[in-house]
Amino acid sequence: SEQAKIDWFGSILLILGLVPILLGFTWAGDKYAWDSPVELALFIGGAVILALFIWYERRSPDPVITPNLFKNRTFSTSLILGIFVSMAMFGSLMFLPLYIQGVVGLNAQNSGLTMAPMMISFIVGSVVAGQIMTRTGKYRRLAHICAAVIVIGTILLMTMDVHTGYGTVMFNMIILGLGVGSLMPLLNVAVQNAFPYKVMGTVNSTQQFVGSLGGVIASPIFGSI
Repeated sequence: SEQAKIDWFGSILLILGLVPILLGFTWAGDKYAWDSPVELALFIGGAVILALFIWYERRSPDPVITPNLFKNRTFSTSLILGIFVSMAMFGSLMFLPLYIQGVVGLNAQNSGLTMAPMMISFIVGSVVAGQIMTRTGKYRRLAHICAAVIVIGTILLMTMDVHTGYGTVMFNMIILGLGVGSLMPLLNVAVQNAFPYKVMGTVNSTQQFVGSLGGVIASPIFGSI
């Protein structure tokens, strides 16, 4: 059997490139201004190291992230969608409890409990989408519908103000939860169908990694706004 080697140098380059960028997003608008020399140095320095990482990965026999994967349109599109879905999910999970406490007026315990309908809707959306895919064998049109539901849920959350009632907040959370919960497994299926089985581990790990980055980036950006 063919034995792969761990790409230690590529992993180190990836970490050295991502850490300054993530620090830049974390400190921007709070500790430093977005256009401050420190922020510019972090973003530019991280981008340069990531460019070096991409250059090295193209020449590595066992890259930690295979650049050729991104030539697949389904893979690239799924990654971009995954980033936005993660940003919507983590952003809502972080700031809805603050809204419920500061605007609706519930205490911390009840604020946490009010997130339960959204979490349940994640599960319901995933199960329903899975059943539809199993019976129809199609996912592209369903993915468009799920993405539209996420957009509608996000717009509904944006319309909330000091006069919004608790029932409306719950309804809006459920709509967003259904969209996010149903689209995430669809993206996984789309990517898995686009590649042979032998690279499935690399494909899935890259998809999860990029999606996680979307959630990490969402918190400082939304917090700064």
